[in-house]
Amino acid sequence: MKILHVSTLDIAGGAARGAYWIHRAMREMGADSWMFVSDKRSRDDSVAVCPAEMNWKETIHTRTELDDQRLAHYPKHEAVYFSPASFAPGTAIDAINRLEADIINLH
Repeated sequence: MKILHVSTLDIAGGAARGAYWIHRAMREMGADSWMFVSDKRSRDDSVAVCPAEMNWKETIHTRTELDDQRLAHYPKHEAVYFSPASFAPGTAIDAINRLEADIINLH
């Protein structure tokens, strides 16, 4: 069974390190675990980087603008806990699908 962990980073930042530790622990237990990130900082061959033509960092401004437009309809929302996720990077989704994982863990 192939397990894919999707994260923005692999070893920079607390959440990314946590995702990476889970990934590494699974590999040490013999699982077919892989990571897919937009910004790779490690030299780990089991971590794949998002294709250059779809760099998630470059879309953050567009995503924020689109989310803000949708959130205008919910004036009492708390931005920390509420995201419409209205913009999904299509190229990244296509790349994730090509990796043919049985389980995809979004971090």
